[in-house]
Amino acid sequence: MTTGLTWRSAKKLKLWRQSPCKNPMYTGHLEPGVNFFVLALEQYGATTHYSCEGHPAGFYVLFEADYALAMRIQTAGYFSVEIEGENLWSIRTNAADKKRKNYVLTHAAEAWAKHLGPVRRPRTLTKKQTQGHTQ
Repeated sequence: MTTGLTWRSAKKLKLWRQSPCKNPMYTGHLEPGVNFFVLALEQYGATTHYSCEGHPAGFYVLFEADYALAMRIQTAGYFSVEIEGENLWSIRTNAADKKRKNYVLTHAAEAWAKHLGPVRRPRTLTKKQTQGHTQ
């Protein structure tokens, strides 16, 4: 069995990211529900750009990665993977109510760990150290 973060344990982390476009509107603390997927994408070699836990619309994460990674994510299931631009993708779910969204995100995280590899807990970084990291 693989070990690593779960969606629920990742929600407890306080993560901060700076947008690649340096726009202050998209820089700051991540919403807890996206933590697992942002960390996973970074560990799998992607660069995350924007994310939303799902209010008022559905959950999404916009990321930059090669085609092969996007297809591996699609194969793991639970999300639609949409083309947003050249090597720019988004994962989305439109699970509307909180109970359904929690179910989908919990199981999606388990599927990613199984098909793409476990997600490690990040080392603790200060806000200044995260200036080079993206979200």
